Amino acid sequence: MSIKKKEIFVLNEKEEKNKNIMLSETLLTFFLFSGMLLFLKDFSYSVWCLAAAFSVGIIVIILHWITGKSEEAEGRMKMVLYISGIVIFVVTITMTTQGFLYMADCFLGMWNARFQTEATLFAVRSSAGVGSVILWGLFSEVIVSFMLSQIKKNNIYGILILMIPAAAAGLILGQSDMWLAVILSLAGFFGIFVVYSTKNRTFGMRGIFSLTVIAVLVGGISLAAGGYKKSAELEQWKEKMVEDIEKIRYGEDTLPKGDLRKAAGLLDGEDETLKITMNQPQQLYLRGFVGGSYEGTKWSEFPYSAYEGDYEGMLQWLKNNSFSPLSQFAAYDKINAEVSGKNSDYMRVTVENTGAYRKYVYLPAVADAWENGVDHKDWNVESKSFFGANRYQFQVPEGQATADGMVPGSWLGNPSGDSQTEYVNAESVYHSFVVDSYTEIQDDLKSRIMEEFFQGDKTPEEMDFDELTTQIRQGLRNHIRYTETPEELPDEDVVSWLLDGEKEGNAVAFASVAVMAYRAAGYPARYTEGYHLSDMDAGDAADAGEKELTLTTKNAHAWAEVYISGLGWMPVEVVPGMYTETYTDQLVEGKPSYRVNEVRDDSGADTADEGTEGGTGIEEQKTVRKYDWKTVLGILVLILYAMFILYLILELQRALRKKIRKNQKKQSAAEGFLVEWYVAEMEKIFLIGRVKGDFSDPTALYDKIKEGFPGIRPEEYFRACELIQKYRFGGIKLQAHELRVLKGITEKFEKCLYQKQHFPGKLKLRYIYAR
Repeated sequence: MSIKKKEIFVLNEKEEKNKNIMLSETLLTFFLFSGMLLFLKDFSYSVWCLAAAFSVGIIVIILHWITGKSEEAEGRMKMVLYISGIVIFVVTITMTTQGFLYMADCFLGMWNARFQTEATLFAVRSSAGVGSVILWGLFSEVIVSFMLSQIKKNNIYGILILMIPAAAAGLILGQSDMWLAVILSLAGFFGIFVVYSTKNRTFGMRGIFSLTVIAVLVGGISLAAGGYKKSAELEQWKEKMVEDIEKIRYGEDTLPKGDLRKAAGLLDGEDETLKITMNQPQQLYLRGFVGGSYEGTKWSEFPYSAYEGDYEGMLQWLKNNSFSPLSQFAAYDKINAEVSGKNSDYMRVTVENTGAYRKYVYLPAVADAWENGVDHKDWNVESKSFFGANRYQFQVPEGQATADGMVPGSWLGNPSGDSQTEYVNAESVYHSFVVDSYTEIQDDLKSRIMEEFFQGDKTPEEMDFDELTTQIRQGLRNHIRYTETPEELPDEDVVSWLLDGEKEGNAVAFASVAVMAYRAAGYPARYTEGYHLSDMDAGDAADAGEKELTLTTKNAHAWAEVYISGLGWMPVEVVPGMYTETYTDQLVEGKPSYRVNEVRDDSGADTADEGTEGGTGIEEQKTVRKYDWKTVLGILVLILYAMFILYLILELQRALRKKIRKNQKKQSAAEGFLVEWYVAEMEKIFLIGRVKGDFSDPTALYDKIKEGFPGIRPEEYFRACELIQKYRFGGIKLQAHELRVLKGITEKFEKCLYQKQHFPGKLKLRYIYAR
């Protein structure tokens, strides 16, 4: 074979390899990009967002593949995409902003559902749909270009920066099936491994066959494991992950949290939990977990759907009207003091959490003015701190602890004055929700309880609250024998099981049956766990003059809470030996004891008629403080957009300056001054790197260069100096391989300069010097 034919053969083989490499890069980009989009599909406004993203992404991939043979053509194509993307973004910024807010709403909504938080959503306009389509198209253009650049550099970490958050968002928060996204992503990552582990980075048929085998294998495993549908194992993994995150944040929760099968561990150990400081020790029921839904073997918090429909916006409306179900008694007590002229004596209580679960701010039902906590629906108070509440304060009225002995004021039935009327109107709204939500019980269980507990001459409707409670306590004593460590409860309806003959149980069992008994009788009730400072322990501490009391896991407790009309949720003790049989008449009803003329507003809440004196003015007050925090977030979004636009401008000017420098290099090469161009570039780099001296004698600068550019070897530097002197003083034109030496050391100088900079210096190099 002649030399010429051999050279042509080598060139053709090289072109074929380059073509294979380009093909592999485009295919791998398509796999990874498609996988990423499918992970994020639940965040899209509609299927048109995905269609726009796929279309733009495929077009960009094809353009890169077509122009990849020519560095100049590819550079022009990137510039056109870059400028067109900026123009589209700036022109449609109002719509894309709405699209961005919609995506944020999707994230917040799914986060709320997964982690049971209450982040408020943004208000988006009708342009959110079009804005989302445009945003997803621009998003895909950026992602595809970035992925291609990272694959060309064989930088797996750059791709992981994109894929890990997308996969986490889809698998953890998403509601759709993710098996196809997993297949495509794995195919892309395995493909990268296959391509870059082969000789000369060739792809060819072997690479295509490998990716096909990988796709079939992963797809088969996914289908066999049930990946084609919502996997119960995946949902369990998500729940377990949430528990692990909360354990890291708040510590271990030793309470059952409504799981009746864990009742035996309620009083396990004697570990310190809470330190309580108060001037006059008294009985406290410190509420933690609250269960509203009974599911046979456990109590659960109400699903968020319970606060939708007719009661959509109720809690926000109550908040706007200064009514909180968690501090209802304190609000009532203040108004009652104005009516009766007798003020309750309040005292300050300090709690230090030394071993309890830190998610909750443990408070009694009568607490007011607490710190470091936020209302969690109408259930309990949760810490505002990321790692939970370690120390907080609140105030309580002296002597008030349980429902025993509480008589609601007569003014509740005939309010007068603005404060009374507003309180009664708000309480009526919440009372309607309580009756609709906290009286649920299965028909067969209700019938069973009625037979076991209410066989006397009076029906529950004919009993007052003290008679009813006495009847329930007696029924509990007949069916359950108290023990601290009962046997493990069965995997069946626990309340029904406890009613079969004589059973053993602790406070968890007594409270569970009591709640269902109150509900069977028509009274709103719920299951509560927390810590109990007993009247006896408080009395002993007071007699000893002690103001600081330490609770341990032996003070863990479960009790029933009953809603008392006008007063709110109050604890009722049902464990034998922890209550006395003394009562006064109570006003506790399964139906509101009083009603005001109401209308139902758009939010679904029952409100006072606008014509009633002292009406609440719902429509006006609904907007109060509704968007306060959103205003701050809106400003932050605008700042982020401004920063993004600034970033685009900086990137554009950098690209233009690099393009100008590249053209200058071509012109210098065409005119035979390429060596001078390299010398000028090195001198600029030296000046940026603060190397000072006589640049006309580069050999004398080595000591300073070695200090400023430690990565440069002496033989490399002096070889470059020889070539420059050969050109300048010898007048000898350098060969191609000699010019590559100058090119290589110039690039190495630039790389060393970049590596030695801190973050501000790197920004300066990128945007001020356009390096």
